[in-house]
Amino acid sequence: YPTFAPLPEELLGQFARCETCGGVDFRFRLPEWTAVCKRCGEPLRSAPPVIQPQKRIELPFQFATCGAADILLRNDGTLRFRGRNTHGQCNVNTWRDIVSLATGAYFTVGLCRDGTVKAVGDNSAGQCRVRAWSGMTAIAAGNHHTVGLREDGTAAAVGDNQYGQCDVADWKDITAIAAGPTH
Repeated sequence: YPTFAPLPEELLGQFARCETCGGVDFRFRLPEWTAVCKRCGEPLRSAPPVIQPQKRIELPFQFATCGAADILLRNDGTLRFRGRNTHGQCNVNTWRDIVSLATGAYFTVGLCRDGTVKAVGDNSAGQCRVRAWSGMTAIAAGNHHTVGLREDGTAAAVGDNQYGQCDVADWKDITAIAAGPTH
């Protein structure tokens, strides 16, 4: 499903009406930054050039779910949580300088500003064994595995490897990572 961000107020007056339904409230659809009608979801056929952002828009937080808990990463690099902490996945109150967040089944992983990685929670398959990781630029988590992207374009992975999801030792020139439940 597309993610919607509110249209900045300074741009609201620059649009007329949706050519399809006549709506006057528009939003940007990320990540393409396409202006779409809030009422019918149709993209604008002719939009002013100002909708292309000149700088990255910072949201006040990142949000992830972990088992029966919600983890919130604030722009100041701290984390907050709510919900059940059955496996210690919410033991993040002391974490600082976190720039990215990933969660799996009952574990939480945080990428620190210095490129190191922290993890707490269920470690039954070794998915939290990231203490030695450094030089990371991105992280992702599956149900029982964690994947990291290094500055040099290589990857690291720990945890359940039942389906080969941690066989990343020969990956090179990687620019982004993602993890699914078992892949």
